[in-house]
Amino acid sequence: MKEKLAILFLLLLMPVAVITTGFSSVGSFIIRGNITVDGESLRGLSLREAKAYLFEKTREEAEAKTLTVKGRNCEYKFYYPEIDVVTNINEIIKTAISARQNAEMELYIQRTYYLKNIDEILDGIEYENYRAEKDAEIEFYPDRAEKFRIKGEVDGYRLDREKLKRDITGALQEKDSVAVCDYVKIPAKVRKEELSGYTSLRGKFRTYYGYSGEERKHNIALAAKKLNGAFLDDGEVLSFNETVGKRSEENGFKSA
Repeated sequence: MKEKLAILFLLLLMPVAVITTGFSSVGSFIIRGNITVDGESLRGLSLREAKAYLFEKTREEAEAKTLTVKGRNCEYKFYYPEIDVVTNINEIIKTAISARQNAEMELYIQRTYYLKNIDEILDGIEYENYRAEKDAEIEFYPDRAEKFRIKGEVDGYRLDREKLKRDITGALQEKDSVAVCDYVKIPAKVRKEELSGYTSLRGKFRTYYGYSGEERKHNIALAAKKLNGAFLDDGEVLSFNETVGKRSEENGFKSA
């Protein structure tokens, strides 16, 4: 009975030993075939050495990679490790494992460079490449001969974010990695030509108060000053009380 148990115990252990030995030998497997990667032979290297060599090669290439993003009034530079790369090196190693002895293969590393945290980076570029639109406006100068001056509009712009994201991805695959920002125009809502007809005289009224006392003259002048330059949209009602405010000494008025 003891002999049977011993045999059974050995049988249970044997597959485990075989599997463990086979797994540990993969990294030390020597490449016997004439397998070249990007024109460089891997013959004589262990799979572990070949993998380390290929990863080091692509890491050094990534370290030499730069990306320039050109904005309207600024420029951004990016380097490794912000720039990183995805490769097919693991697939190349699998191919080398399955290759027959003395096989000849010419393989190439496929590199896809990318910018880490690209969405956060684009947030910053987008913020710095935005200008709000500014409508044209009428400036009123009551004490000048020319009472009105129309200040022209300024169109705004914003970054074309999605296009820049695509351009960055494409530029990183090129030798000279340069991406240029494109913009979307934000037109002003009120333009200068629209305001040109707003400064013509619509009506006038004249009254005489020369016989009034100095306090009343002061109050009339102060109220007129507060009303001067008030702007009304179509259909809007002007409130004298809200515009001039309370007629009190605190508001500058005199008793009259």
